[in-house]
Parts: sequence; structure tokens; C-alpha cells
Amino acid sequence: MEIVFLHGLGQTGASFSKTAKLLNIPEARTNLPDLFALAGKGADFQSLCKAVSDYLDSKPGKINICGLSLGAVIALEYAAEHPEKVGRLALIAPQYKPPKLLL
Repeated sequence: MEIVFLHGLGQTGASFSKTAKLLNIPEARTNLPDLFALAGKGADFQSLCKAVSDYLDSKPGKINICGLSLGAVIALEYAAEHPEKVGRLALIAPQYKPPKLLL
């Protein structure tokens, strides 16, 4: 099963590289997408969710998702809409009410 790490606002996909290495996860099972590279700079929250959803839908079978802050909110949104695709979720500091100005 693949593990996808979704970073927070102001970070990149590489932000989780040391974490994945410390967890001793094989590189073949680790995905560190850059959310804003997927959706484009200046993308709004819905565009980010759509881009990440398309990315995750392209993965075969169930996937494990670890999301931090903005990545956690997007992971939760994806899991609610696609429960059949999610094996496990690890959510770190998701916002209950994300700031509208930032998203």
C-alpha cells in the first residue's frame, strides 16, 4: 500500500522526506507530491482538493494518507468523498475553520 504525505501551507512535498526516511518507508511506497505544483500557484482550496483528488485517484488500490495542516484538511475532504480508496489516515493539526483569506 502506498503512503502519500500531504504538506501544509508554505511547505513543499520535500518537507516530509526526512520523516519518511526516519520511518524507514521504502521509497517505492512513498509519495511526496507538491500540492501547489499539482494545482498551480495561487490555486484556491477547491482547486487544491480537485488536483489532489485526481492525483490520489490515479493511484491503484487503497492508499494511506498523512496530512499536515492544510494537507490534513485536504486528506480529510478526500477521505469523506472517497472512503473506498483510503486505507488509513494520519491527520496532524487540521484546522476546524481554515482561514478564508489564506484559502
